Amino acid sequence: MLLLWILLVTSAFAGVYIPNTPPVLMLGTDLGPSKSIFQPVRSAEFGQLLKPLWKDHMFLLYMAPELTSKDFNCKDCYPFARKMLPRTYYSQVQNPLRALEKMGKMKWPDKGNTSTLTKELEDEIPCRLRVIHAFNFTDRQLDQHDTFMYNISKHLSKCSHNLLHIYTSYNELERVLKRRRWRRAEFKLLPPGNQMRKIVSTVKSDERHGKEKHNLTILRHDEAVVGVEKIVLAIEMRFGTLYYYERSDLRVHDDEPLSLAMIDMANVLKGMTIMIRIEMGYLTITILPCDGNWAITRLTLNGNTSFFLPSMPYFGDKFSFCCNTLTAHTDNGSRLSLYSFHLDIVSNDSESGMDPNYRAKPCWSCDKYVTTHLLQCLFTLTILVGILALGVAMIWDIGRTNRMQKANQPDINVKTIS
Repeated sequence: MLLLWILLVTSAFAGVYIPNTPPVLMLGTDLGPSKSIFQPVRSAEFGQLLKPLWKDHMFLLYMAPELTSKDFNCKDCYPFARKMLPRTYYSQVQNPLRALEKMGKMKWPDKGNTSTLTKELEDEIPCRLRVIHAFNFTDRQLDQHDTFMYNISKHLSKCSHNLLHIYTSYNELERVLKRRRWRRAEFKLLPPGNQMRKIVSTVKSDERHGKEKHNLTILRHDEAVVGVEKIVLAIEMRFGTLYYYERSDLRVHDDEPLSLAMIDMANVLKGMTIMIRIEMGYLTITILPCDGNWAITRLTLNGNTSFFLPSMPYFGDKFSFCCNTLTAHTDNGSRLSLYSFHLDIVSNDSESGMDPNYRAKPCWSCDKYVTTHLLQCLFTLTILVGILALGVAMIWDIGRTNRMQKANQPDINVKTIS
């Protein structure tokens, strides 16, 4: 019975509804800290905080596809945002886009990607109040987001109104619903059954991922050493509710040396960009410092397709990075996977990655052995076992009374039934 109770409570915790709570950074105002760092700011409360600023502030909204609190630890990603005061940061806000939509009209530019400020885009941003100018970022290039906010501030410096920059991410729940509606509508346009089977059967079994064995390819540079077993590009092919991945193995040109470009030519510790030569062009890996550690911010294929990681991988400065499978994906479902990926940054001037006797630093693994659901189960199980142990200890401690009856008290009368 106790085991059944534990399973029911655990499943209830695992299936609880978790609302969309992205972080929000506001530049140009100080709204004070949130009431609690453990509870997100509610959507209605967030709207009430911004309502007094609606009369004399120009609202500028920047929406990134995905944003977490970890991203704001990258100091080199937001040089403009870190210098601008006053500012307010909330780590969790429930549906910030919904709160802003209730305040007033939102004006989105015609172009889908507004990571660069053009002359046409400047003409669409007049000095007007009571209109929220919203910009859609379709990538995770955080440094370009910061540059865009700087250019907007410079362009609107002629306005007499105060500027309020609101930087957050999409409402992922709404995006999921939109994708479901799109797939339902596409399901009506499915080809006939025989044609569908013919399309799905175009992927040969011997071309699927994991059938061939690859050796680890080592690429060297004076400042870095990269090892990778294979690189697989998977393009998602959708047909209504059915979809499959068309995979291609991107062969690494091991005859060419590893290319590396430093952000600051005088110091490798300011960050770098590593380029790996593959048969389709170049694979670019951007690495930036973050609070004494290294962070892999994004992967770019041929300079025009950015793949972002679900969580930004970190590894210590005194370690090398190793990952069994490093997978990044685009918003349309395509994936790029690096198998048996190893990266070692040589920060010591007395050492060189070109030395064949160079020994890599200890490995910092990216594998996570404790998932969120497993952590919830362990937390719930610990509470229930603690309650059970406390109850058993209380029952075990029951014994005979050691208090004597006082002389002036009447005798204790105990009724018995024979």
